Amino acid sequence: MGDEESAHAPQLIVTLAGRQHRFPPGRRVVVARDPDADVVSVNPLVSRKCHGVLVGDERGAVYTDMSRRGTFLDGRPLRGPLRIDRSLELRLGDPATGELLGITPPLTADQLERNRTRP
Repeated sequence: MGDEESAHAPQLIVTLAGRQHRFPPGRRVVVARDPDADVVSVNPLVSRKCHGVLVGDERGAVYTDMSRRGTFLDGRPLRGPLRIDRSLELRLGDPATGELLGITPPLTADQLERNRTRP
C-alpha cells in the first residue's frame, strides 16, 4: 500500500440532497429532518427526529430504519438492520418518490476494487 493510500483511512460516505458527508468508522450517524441530525433532510417524507441510523465498521456498514414511513431498497421495505458491503442507494419514506440516501461503506481500497469487479 502506498503512502498516499495509508494516509487516508476508510470513511463512511453518505450522500443526501446533493451533499456528501464523511464519518469515521464506529460513529453512530443519524439521518433525519432535525437540524441537529448528522445528515439533515428537508423532505417531509423523512422522519423528523430519526429516520435511520448508520454505523460503519471494519466489514462495511449497518443501516437501521427507525421511521414509521420506512426505508426502501430496490422498492422493498427494510425489515431489519441492513448490512452494507458496497455502495448503494436507499429511498426514505416512499419506495418510488422518497429521498435518495447514497451510502458508501468505509472500505479499504482493496475491498472497493473487489466490489467494482463483482458481477
